[in-house]
Amino acid sequence: MSSEQLQSLIDNNQHIEHQYRHALQFATHKGLKKFLLSQALQRSAFLIELQDQLNSSSYKFEQSKSSVSTTTKNNLTPVYWMNIDKQTLFSSSEVILESFLKGEHNSLVEYTKHLSEKNSNKMLQKILENQKVIINEMLEKVRKLDDL
Repeated sequence: MSSEQLQSLIDNNQHIEHQYRHALQFATHKGLKKFLLSQALQRSAFLIELQDQLNSSSYKFEQSKSSVSTTTKNNLTPVYWMNIDKQTLFSSSEVILESFLKGEHNSLVEYTKHLSEKNSNKMLQKILENQKVIINEMLEKVRKLDDL
């Protein structure tokens, strides 16, 4: 994964963390508030790991030896996985939760894509794998609640 791709992951995760924190202001259900806060804190911890990887010597070396064309940079503009609009925030707790779960699913798809790259940084692969496990566990808990 290039440093530009990693920066795009960081941008998306910053956006997701912001979406969780923003939704906290509008949530009225106690359980939903707890979920949103938990997810915002988890994304914050994940962001620290991603930022540490970007600041690592391997990415600094890669960045100094590569020149990315303007066309390539334009292709790396973040396409946010999660966009919660004001209408969603004033909806029911179920609609808000469903919107966030779709965003989490989209992030899993993106992580899987990056993990399939052969020449990716091993430490970053481990970080992404761990994040996938965390998200899958959270999605499984929510599925079990739906089954009740």
